[in-house]
Amino acid sequence: MFILRVEGDSGVTRVVVFFLCAIGVIFAVFAVGVWFFFNSAPDASHLKTQVDAKVVDAIEASRGSDGDVYEVVYSYNVDGETYYGEDWWKNQYWSPGMPIWVCVDPNDPAKHTPIVNSSDECGSKNLVGSVHTGTRTPPSG
Repeated sequence: MFILRVEGDSGVTRVVVFFLCAIGVIFAVFAVGVWFFFNSAPDASHLKTQVDAKVVDAIEASRGSDGDVYEVVYSYNVDGETYYGEDWWKNQYWSPGMPIWVCVDPNDPAKHTPIVNSSDECGSKNLVGSVHTGTRTPPSG
């Protein structure tokens, strides 16, 4: 390890070593935080089937300098049964009838995650989004 030595003043050496250690600790805490952030996402790999869905309702919840936030209610059909879900999305205008997609669990179609980009791959461990449980009736808002 590199230690800066200044002859005749051990106080300066201690200060330099202290700051180098502090920077090392800050870097380690940051690295651990980044690791936990990317590894704590829910496993959505069981959501293997992509299904067409549509926006049923979209309420503009807030406006901000970094984009508008919408509370979006959507519906999708699996085996003749209609399911509803809701989520909060930002940075795009949403209106009823707009197409989206959901990745569903083929063994439990109520379990799903919405995707707004049809190129997202259902069943992938890299699928971003939390796992939702759809309802058989539209959410009341």
